[in-house]
Amino acid sequence: MRILVTGGAGFIGKHLVKSLLENGDLVTVFDDFSNSSKNLSYLVDIGAKIIEGDITKLSDVTNAVKDHDVVIHLAAKISVAESIRDPLETFRVNVNGTRNVLTACKKNHVKKLIASSSAAVYGEGIPGLKLTEKAKMNPISSYGQSKVEMEQEITEFVSEHKINYIILR
Repeated sequence: MRILVTGGAGFIGKHLVKSLLENGDLVTVFDDFSNSSKNLSYLVDIGAKIIEGDITKLSDVTNAVKDHDVVIHLAAKISVAESIRDPLETFRVNVNGTRNVLTACKKNHVKKLIASSSAAVYGEGIPGLKLTEKAKMNPISSYGQSKVEMEQEITEFVSEHKINYIILR
């Protein structure tokens, strides 16, 4: 399978990409390297293709998504503290960037999208109460709110455009 991993140079992304390659998939890492190292030679050595680009630039994403069957969307601003200092940047990357990923998937006839959200969508929760996916979302940071809006963007888009998807929290 041909898989594009946005944010594939990040902590989770690097481990995922390595596992996918070991399973025989053809994997492309798409990253702007703002939260990660460019030293991915060990992944290139086992078959990864690396594309440096920005999810907030539609042309970058559209070109990267070409010829892929699946997109695993991990790219995001991930710092809660940074989201409090600069909420507009967090929303620009996490929400607008996701919109670009969705548009690129549609243009390139991607069969499946897997997106990474966060438990931050729930806020602090209630002590002693088990948290489930059905729990009420109550984010207390711009980061958490950006992930709520990212999820909403995805669910609205894929229902209209018939893309198979899953959102992981």
